[in-house]
Amino acid sequence: VKNNKNDFDSAFILDEMESKLEFMEEEMDFRQLTSFSYSMPTPSPPTPSPTKLQTLAPTKSPTASPTVSPTASPTVSPTASPTVSPTASLSVSPTISLTDPPTPITDCLVGTTREAFLLTVFSEITDVALLQDDSTPQGKAYDWFVVDDTDIDVCTYPTLLQRYALVVLHYSTNGKDWTDKTDWLSAKNECEWFGITCPEGGTLVESIILGANNLNGPLPEEIEVFEELDSLELFGNLLSSSIPMGIGKISTLKVIDFEENLLTGSIFTPNLLSLDKLQALRLSFNQFTDEIPPEISRLTDLQELWIAENLDILEDETVQNEGITGFIPTEIGTLNNLTSILLYSNSISGALPSELGLATDLVYLRLETNFFAQQIPEELYDLTLLQQLRLDDNFLSGTVSENIGNLDALQDLRLTFNFLTGTFPATISKLVDLENLLIDGNGFNGNFPNVFSDFTSLDFIDISENRNDGPGFEGPIPDTIFDIPSIRIVYMSNNSFTGPIPANYATPPLLRDLYLNGNNLDGEVPPIGDSDLSQLSEFLLQENDLTGSIPESICALVNSTKGVLEDLWSDCSGENPQIQCDFPECCTKCFE
Repeated sequence: VKNNKNDFDSAFILDEMESKLEFMEEEMDFRQLTSFSYSMPTPSPPTPSPTKLQTLAPTKSPTASPTVSPTASPTVSPTASPTVSPTASLSVSPTISLTDPPTPITDCLVGTTREAFLLTVFSEITDVALLQDDSTPQGKAYDWFVVDDTDIDVCTYPTLLQRYALVVLHYSTNGKDWTDKTDWLSAKNECEWFGITCPEGGTLVESIILGANNLNGPLPEEIEVFEELDSLELFGNLLSSSIPMGIGKISTLKVIDFEENLLTGSIFTPNLLSLDKLQALRLSFNQFTDEIPPEISRLTDLQELWIAENLDILEDETVQNEGITGFIPTEIGTLNNLTSILLYSNSISGALPSELGLATDLVYLRLETNFFAQQIPEELYDLTLLQQLRLDDNFLSGTVSENIGNLDALQDLRLTFNFLTGTFPATISKLVDLENLLIDGNGFNGNFPNVFSDFTSLDFIDISENRNDGPGFEGPIPDTIFDIPSIRIVYMSNNSFTGPIPANYATPPLLRDLYLNGNNLDGEVPPIGDSDLSQLSEFLLQENDLTGSIPESICALVNSTKGVLEDLWSDCSGENPQIQCDFPECCTKCFE
């Protein structure tokens, strides 16, 4: 109807112009007949009418709107004023001004329908068969535009493809069950939908942040249209596809956060490796299977490489998914912007590359629960910004270098369950910011350094179970550990410590667990003050050479208002117990 009206208006104006010209010619003849002196310019032919516009289909490129749109005005415009105008003395003026131009035709739907136009536009990034299948996310999105999203002008809306891609994402991930879907599929601009951010004054999506929002389903390929996207953060959902190939077209992407989903397949595809502005790649806690290729060196801006926990082991210890396999390539050293590498709980093997030491901005290095072997490279001790170093649960061998003292920013050091041997270096004294020191399950020997006088933050120390191929730690228990005001957990069991329990063992006000079992300690258990060890929950003393009786001040911590002691174990069993302790009133478990 709108098109017919335009045609009618144009024809009406032309008829009026012709009528006025005829009237003027008649007026001229009349004036000549009555002897008026009057001259008229020779009339020119009327301005041609506007040519009919053809419907222009958008070009085949994923622009936010058709690259070719109908012109804003007719291809042949009327002149600014009529070529024949009455003189100022003309007594009869036309009732319709000839200065009014014809109404321009601006509708992109001339010769087509809204539905057909949308199909053409959306087919730039989606197969037509998917669009015409209303059981697919793409088909549902197409139907929504045709039936529900009728408030927008598809001819002038600047980000039509962007809006479409978001609607596809909504349907693909079961948007009706999202935790928060505020304004999604509303008439509002998509920049106002929950989790979507556009720059101030801009129209292109800058970030999509829908973490922990119950997205359930595959990621659609249509995400490729977000040509200015900076962050794509969909962590903590139930996404279940591989990474879409179209992600490689988002050249502006800096942050990919798909952690804690059910994503599968490969990670380091040519598409992903083309994202040379990428700063954060967070893919932990999924079901990916891949190797880290040498081409990772292309990601020169990368700061966060997080692909942990892709190893999936069932309860019967059957490996469901190996996760990341292969080796860490030496090219990792070229990524000098890296601040964190989290590759734990995978199936990576081989030696730790010495080139890791070139990533001198590293703050977090977590490689635990893999199959790394051989020695810890000396270059690793050059990472002086490291705050967390976790190499536990691997197959590392050799010794720990004295250069570990260079890592004086360390807060968390864990070397548990490897095959490390030798004495533990006294340069550990420089790591005064340590909060966790766990080196259990190795083959260390000799005296453990008594160098903790300046420590103020250590919470957890575990040096137990070091009898892999020898006696474990020997000599006296380092008493400076008990001068640390923050210490809560002390595990020293199953070594070969000798001598008495340190007299200051009850000093730490927060001490919760104290495991001294499985050593060669002798003498009696020292009594404690009235307010000492009020937080102690577990105190294990069995399998030592201790004698005498458990002090009443210790027994008073069991099942009383003075303490919370739940487990007090000692060698208090048999006809001639090595240590005297009433069971179960004081000791909760006795050993022979």
